[in-house]
Amino acid sequence: MIKILSLFSLLVLLTGCPTTGGNLSIGTSGTRYATHEFKGNERGNILVLHAKQSFEGQLIHNNYIQGVTKYLASNGFTPVEDDKNLKYVGILNYGFLSNKGTTMPRIIKVGNKSFNINPENYTSGTPIGIPSGYVYGVPTKSLYDRVIELDIYDVSLEKPKQVFTSKVISRGSCGQLSQLQQILVFLLMENFPPKSGEAEKIVDWKIRYGEC
Repeated sequence: MIKILSLFSLLVLLTGCPTTGGNLSIGTSGTRYATHEFKGNERGNILVLHAKQSFEGQLIHNNYIQGVTKYLASNGFTPVEDDKNLKYVGILNYGFLSNKGTTMPRIIKVGNKSFNINPENYTSGTPIGIPSGYVYGVPTKSLYDRVIELDIYDVSLEKPKQVFTSKVISRGSCGQLSQLQQILVFLLMENFPPKSGEAEKIVDWKIRYGEC
């Protein structure tokens, strides 16, 4: 039994990509794109807000904020919940990709300063799945394109300036935002700050019985 498990583990490591079998899911991956000016020694108070105002105050979505701020705190930032003595403001956006392509223009006000954002209005309800796992021409399951992104602005400047943007796209079998928080936040924030100007494949190798 031990030999079988060891061989299985070795095969997983050698393939270098997520594997699924039945309800057992080994690894969830995503492609991360980032552009930023960070060197890894940034410090200061940071307030992280939802890009979608309707998410504010909801427990499920607050968990996303908490997950991101935990990573930021471990990298030298000081997460706060008000706009006093701010160095940075983070805008967190996530959901499912769709063909709608609409945006959400919004003005962010912090203290006596303000700046405009225009994030994508990703689907947050029931997403449209991508048919997969065909058997005799009939799809046996659906996959979903999930996305999470973080923009950071330096609001200590006279005119707030965007200094960081990072985005992850991940395809998987789970189409419920409430169940994806740990996966998506990990893919976004692992090895922070990410490589700038490069596309990275990020893998969460945790073993799960299904993504949801």
